[in-house]
Amino acid sequence: MDLSQVYASVTEEGARTAQLNQTFLSISRNEKTWKMNAFG
Repeated sequence: MDLSQVYASVTEEGARTAQLNQTFLSISRNEKTWKMNAFG
């Protein structure tokens, strides 16, 4: 395994993690909004 393959897999993993974080953030933000709407 050469360096470019390692780099590719690391960046792919990083991108996937970033996507997960983004999803989680939007979910928690929606949850806050929903709670505020539900409880005035």
